Amino acid sequence: EPLDESKEYVLEAIDPMCEFCAKQYRALKDARVDDEYNLTYVLYPIKLPDGEYRFQNSQLIARYVETLKDYPQKNRDQGADWLILREIFENEEQQEDIKTLFTQEEVVEWVSDILRNDGFTDDEITEIELAKESDEISERLLAQRKIVEEDIDTIRIPTLIIEGRRFDRFVDVERLESIKE
Repeated sequence: EPLDESKEYVLEAIDPMCEFCAKQYRALKDARVDDEYNLTYVLYPIKLPDGEYRFQNSQLIARYVETLKDYPQKNRDQGADWLILREIFENEEQQEDIKTLFTQEEVVEWVSDILRNDGFTDDEITEIELAKESDEISERLLAQRKIVEEDIDTIRIPTLIIEGRRFDRFVDVERLESIKE
């Protein structure tokens, strides 16, 4: 939901390609957590010890999502980053395809199609494409990585912080509803 200054925040550390992050997103939605809280996130594409990313296209999708925070959706009072996150997290098959089958070129086309469907022009899509490779986006993603690794000091992704409590694992709908009460 759009930002409501009167609500407290729920923070989730996510990798856009993590199936448990998608499951957590759906549980938060099913528990209607956004009725009482602002849901926000920090991006954390999971890296392996060798420096590679655990899931194919995690870093590319994270670059798009971070860039799209700067662009409002055309038909909704919310950042365009949520267009991509909703498409990935609400559609398990789509997420699986992106992380196992899609080439980088196919990801670029997929994102472009989503943006076009929301009303973005080809010029705006080109601008977003260039912006995602900027030093600013790299720095913002690095800052979020530091938040997850140093400030939150997470054990595993997804990490959820709600009502001052940290959960380093998936939290089901029933538990979320009890926390809200």
